[in-house]
Amino acid sequence: PLLKGQPYTPRQHIFVERGPHGSAPVTVNMSNSGYDLSRAVRSDRYKFIYNCTPWIPYAPVDSAGGAAWTEIKAAHADRKLAPGVSATYFTTPRPVYELYDLDADPSELNNLSGKPELAAAERALRLALAEKMILDFDYLPLPAMLEGAAGASEPKRAAAANESARAANFAKLDKDNDGRLSKAEFSAGRKADDAEKWFALRDTNGDGFISREEFLPGSPLPRKP
Repeated sequence: PLLKGQPYTPRQHIFVERGPHGSAPVTVNMSNSGYDLSRAVRSDRYKFIYNCTPWIPYAPVDSAGGAAWTEIKAAHADRKLAPGVSATYFTTPRPVYELYDLDADPSELNNLSGKPELAAAERALRLALAEKMILDFDYLPLPAMLEGAAGASEPKRAAAANESARAANFAKLDKDNDGRLSKAEFSAGRKADDAEKWFALRDTNGDGFISREEFLPGSPLPRKP
């Protein structure tokens, strides 16, 4: 529709991933040009990266043996690279979480993960990424932020605010005020495919309804036996 000049609904998020590449062997001294586990999500302004194997040093896919990367490594060894570039490519272990403001920092050199003022934006992207991995059967558990780290308390406040907002949304959807959502109530305002997927994930006891307890958590609860 966009290319034809027709009305369209833009995506809120774009998701990307890195995994095994080619036939590179798994060795003690490997780089992540051959194997990596990382996932990322971006909105129109922010990009959030989750490095699940941060101890593996960075190297560019398909060009790790090329002249450009060889020169970059030599410049790093000679301490001729700009500090931001050097930190981005050669910090090992890499940060588990990276957050970039794409408006202010399109080159992604200033990692903002853990900043209190961006806690809400970071949490929103974390939740979007977790939900995407669950739907794709590609779930890599995201470690919680360390207590005492910058912004560690802000996500708790954001979580409380998120639960309060979900409670209000539940009350709005529960048209017959019976304390549970039918599939029709839950699907109101959602695309049919999305509604079907999320209803199945949220209805953890399989009774054909979504209770308040099943609806409130940011991510679906484990399915009951």
